[in-house]
Amino acid sequence: MATAPKAAHCLPTNERLLLTYAEAGAYLNVSETTIRRLVAEGELPAADIGRMRRISRKALEAFANG
Repeated sequence: MATAPKAAHCLPTNERLLLTYAEAGAYLNVSETTIRRLVAEGELPAADIGRMRRISRKALEAFANG
C-alpha cells in the first residue's frame, strides 16, 4: 500500500520549497526583521500565498551565493 505524501508543514525545513520569514532568517542566520527589510527593498523576492508571504528556498540560495 502506498503512503500519502506528507503535508508541507510536516516536512523538515531543509525539504520545503517555500519558507516563512522566520525560517528564511534561520536559514541565512539573520533576524526575521532583516528578512522583512530585504523583501521590502526588493533584494529578496517573496511570493504571496493567500494572506501569507513565503520566500522560495531557491531565492534564498541565490541570495546567499551572491
